[in-house]
Amino acid sequence: MTRAAKRVRLEDVAAEVGLSSASVSLVLRGVAGPSAETRERVLEAAARLGYRADRSASLLARRRTHLLGVPVMLRDAFRAELAEEVQLAADAVGYMVALSAVTPVHDEARVVETLLDLRCEALLLLSPALSPAALAELGSRTALVVMGRRVAADGFDVVRVADDVGIAIAVEHLIGLG
Repeated sequence: MTRAAKRVRLEDVAAEVGLSSASVSLVLRGVAGPSAETRERVLEAAARLGYRADRSASLLARRRTHLLGVPVMLRDAFRAELAEEVQLAADAVGYMVALSAVTPVHDEARVVETLLDLRCEALLLLSPALSPAALAELGSRTALVVMGRRVAADGFDVVRVADDVGIAIAVEHLIGLG
């Protein structure tokens, strides 16, 4: 196994163009101030060196990760599709999604703890199997939304389809058909 290449840091780009790290940071964040020539030099050097912003470090410096944790059973097509929609919605508001697979070896409780260890700001559980007591305890520790499960919300939010209303409409429709 070969050793991974050293990650190019902001300071490396700054040294390459002879500017302060603060000036390079302004350019890379798209903040007004640096001249067009400076922007061009910094962006060219960053591209040439292979610089990639360390989003984790910048978000942690602001004490926010903008990271939503979603445990998902990938073999369940419905939940996998919901996870895709979560990703699209999160993208639209500038959040990242950490998906973690629930498997026979990695049960939901273990996956939830892993996502919390990754500093997810909130968890979105898709039809969770956790007990109501476990959900309440989890809701006391972090922002939590439970989807697709009829459970009394004690310290967390629940989003679910009004199955009873849908079934009543379907039955009325079938009766109307004769």
